[in-house]
Amino acid sequence: MNNRLTNKQSLQVVRSLSPQDALLAIKERGLVDSHELLEMLSPDQIKNIFDLEVWSHDHIKSESIESWFEALMQANPSHAVKVFRELDIELAAYLLKTNTQIYNLEMEEGPLDTPKQALTTPDRRFLITFDDKIIYKQLIEQLMSRDLSYTLGLIESIRYETESVLEEEALRWRDGRMQDLGFAPFEESKAILAYLDPDTPLAKSETLNTEETILSSGLIQFIQDKGLFYDTLTQLNQTEQDRVMRELVSTCNQVHIAFERDPGELTALKETLTYVVLMVEKALEYREADLLGTTPLPWLFRIGKSLESSDSKF
Repeated sequence: MNNRLTNKQSLQVVRSLSPQDALLAIKERGLVDSHELLEMLSPDQIKNIFDLEVWSHDHIKSESIESWFEALMQANPSHAVKVFRELDIELAAYLLKTNTQIYNLEMEEGPLDTPKQALTTPDRRFLITFDDKIIYKQLIEQLMSRDLSYTLGLIESIRYETESVLEEEALRWRDGRMQDLGFAPFEESKAILAYLDPDTPLAKSETLNTEETILSSGLIQFIQDKGLFYDTLTQLNQTEQDRVMRELVSTCNQVHIAFERDPGELTALKETLTYVVLMVEKALEYREADLLGTTPLPWLFRIGKSLESSDSKF
């Protein structure tokens, strides 16, 4: 009974993680040592993790997503298939389009030599061959056994779509979710690096909505417990601290994208966090430390960035 209760509590904790927190936890452990965690994450959480991890600018990193599905399949095949089933249809179609060849047997299509890695759909309509990617054969086999109608529809659809169109549509859905996580589009994110007169009159921060939560406590854990930023932060009341933390994560995400860095790279995220805190401290030193409690953190970052010497090595 106690074990079941512990497992249930563990599931609740894992399901409460933000995608960025979950990704950071997996990055620290490594995929091969994260099977238990992968099994507990919901399909929606993993979909959002993929948004962070398996894209390079506007292109899908196929090798990365294959590694994730291999780990998911090892952790729990049923869960891996459920995750694939819940992907945006355009992303799922792109993965199959780029890793399989599909032949319509009713139209007498077929390869000259049928490779070992091949499947025929139960209705004998399609022959699917695989480009030495066992993981996609495993996924399709499992999909057909669980949801044949969906699988046949997916197979049919990718015959008439181009890779570029599927990737473009998948990117559109991904970008929408990324904005919900605080990652603005690249062109919009670049605004965070724009010059701001260090002596400009400062805006006032809005009160944090009590229903809002910090975007990623996982990122915040890397803040050093020393320095002007930390010392000033600890002097603020809890509401002000929560507002600063939320703005810090959002600013880090925006700066990270503006510098064209990988949102799923742990080391790069730590470097971005360090840099943002450094620029905020520079602004607080120039103006006044107490401004942390009343000024939007993006403004403080921009002031610090504007004060930074032009030969910065960041």
